[in-house]
Amino acid sequence: MKELRLHMSEKEGTRLPDICGAAVDLINGPISGSKHISIAIIYIDPGKQSIPHYHKNTEEIYYFLEGNGRTIIEGETIDVGPGSVVFLPLFKRHQVINDSQQPLKFLSSDAPPYDPADVYF
Repeated sequence: MKELRLHMSEKEGTRLPDICGAAVDLINGPISGSKHISIAIIYIDPGKQSIPHYHKNTEEIYYFLEGNGRTIIEGETIDVGPGSVVFLPLFKRHQVINDSQQPLKFLSSDAPPYDPADVYF
């Protein structure tokens, strides 16, 4: 009988390159069997930024844990830091910029789950 993983800790995960920096998946289909939501921790190194992009199928919520930076949504700039929350609706081009000297770390909650095929530039 195969064991079902209900979650993964940040330390158990593998950092993978992502359009937003490096990502560690915590909840997604292969890890937990989730069909309607995924959660990942995203890291952006100091002085780096994500690639401006949008999604046609996936809404996202970013919850910032560490560091400071900016999120740009359709040209509107929002300063972000620990405790900041940003909602990213469908079809809205967005980008996260770490213009600080510390790593920027945030949770990305995606519904439906993140799919690289749903990334448009």
